[in-house]
Amino acid sequence: MQPEKFNLQNVISGRYNDPEKGWIDQTIELTDEQRTGLSMLFADRAHKHTREALERWANSRFLPGTWSYWAWERIVWEGDRWAYVAGQDYPAEINIIRKWIAHRY
Repeated sequence: MQPEKFNLQNVISGRYNDPEKGWIDQTIELTDEQRTGLSMLFADRAHKHTREALERWANSRFLPGTWSYWAWERIVWEGDRWAYVAGQDYPAEINIIRKWIAHRY
């Protein structure tokens, strides 16, 4: 069972913080709907090859402990959709994330 709210770093690390129980070690398996939503989060106005890379990335295996990136804690599942919690420069951050994913997937 998935927690109601979690971020992508929780999926990758296999740990999340429950407000009542503290840190819990649990693999969070994403549904197909969540994976589609994850790729669509950054796909707006992206080039075709970037959208394809986003799709490959969202359908990849987010194995615990395999990789880390500053933005993963900012990608949050809010119970029914993904959201990106931006820092000071939202457009620049989105472009950095897209480029990071496009170069690796």
